[in-house]
Amino acid sequence: MKTLSMLLLILILVFSLPAQSLSPADSLLLKAKDQLNRAVRQWNESELQNARALFERLLNRNDKKFLVHYYVAYADYHLINFYQKDDTADQMKKFLDDGIRHLKQSIELNENFSESFALLSSLLGRKISLNPLKAIVLGPRSGTAIAKAMQLEPQNPRVHFISGINAYFTPKMFGGGKNKARRALKKALQLFPQYHSSSPLYPDWGYPETYAWLGILAIDADSLEQAETYFHKALEIDPDFSWVKNHLLPKLQDEKAKAKADDQQRP
Repeated sequence: MKTLSMLLLILILVFSLPAQSLSPADSLLLKAKDQLNRAVRQWNESELQNARALFERLLNRNDKKFLVHYYVAYADYHLINFYQKDDTADQMKKFLDDGIRHLKQSIELNENFSESFALLSSLLGRKISLNPLKAIVLGPRSGTAIAKAMQLEPQNPRVHFISGINAYFTPKMFGGGKNKARRALKKALQLFPQYHSSSPLYPDWGYPETYAWLGILAIDADSLEQAETYFHKALEIDPDFSWVKNHLLPKLQDEKAKAKADDQQRP
């Protein structure tokens, strides 16, 4: 009995010990990840550039280079949104090409990391928008990358999220469409609450963005009240999510006010 009590005490002590602290290199990586996530939440171009530069400096200071390459590409993924205008299309192309290059390097270093395949699929799809004639080549490559991500980690919500965004921008006749996008995004919503990365260094973004895109789909379907519900759900997860708080929601409120005014003018 005494021996059993002692064993139980040892087990309690072992399992109550704090988790092993990160190495100095991984602590820097986690700090850079937090800085990048904060820049995305703030929707701040200069902060995104700063976070991206920090990851580039970490390429020669961390043994998890596949992950550092991924985060440089993730910064590129967001930076291209600031350069979609005709007069800055060259900048958009620069970040697209850079992100694709970093993701290919990430995959060469770790061919089992689903996140890199999923993000590569997205950037290849975005590149089609610059030259639709390349869809015949880039479309299948994008499809192959997201299929590989799904094979590696079918329960990863970000894989389903990116699959949904891909479908949103792909015509129905080529296997996309808004209904397919909606199904993938709703699958991502189911998975986010129960999904936990194996390391705090790994990606953890996408939950509020999923609600944001479902809101966009609702606007496309003229379901403005449903869109507002989705946008508020996004802000429940992240109250400071600038894209929703300062862009999507105010725009939606303007559309609702316009729709109400139009209704009042009808005989």
